[in-house]
Amino acid sequence: KIAKALLQREDKGSTLFSGRHMVLLHCKTECAQTLALGILQLGTGFEYSGENVKTAIVLLAQLDSNEARIDTIGHIAAVLIDRWSFINLLHEGDGEEIHKELIKIFADFYKAKFNELLN
Repeated sequence: KIAKALLQREDKGSTLFSGRHMVLLHCKTECAQTLALGILQLGTGFEYSGENVKTAIVLLAQLDSNEARIDTIGHIAAVLIDRWSFINLLHEGDGEEIHKELIKIFADFYKAKFNELLN
């Protein structure tokens, strides 16, 4: 069911990061109990739309996800666009390094959201 939901979402528009060897697969699905993030390091990669994809990021949300949860997923996508060092870490880093960086990214995100609420 998850693969089907991801493919249906991808049919609406590709989320290939050209020149960065990465694809972001995301969807809402009944299979998700909460927000879920997965990082797949694909070794030498595979051809996708003329690009050699080495890393796939998978983001899942519940069908009834609220705006705050969707904002959280959107933040991850924005970080992928803005931070080349994070992309390199996703390609080459180990699980512990990636986990530490994700904690920093989410901490920054929630700190910014908290500051928005105060202002």
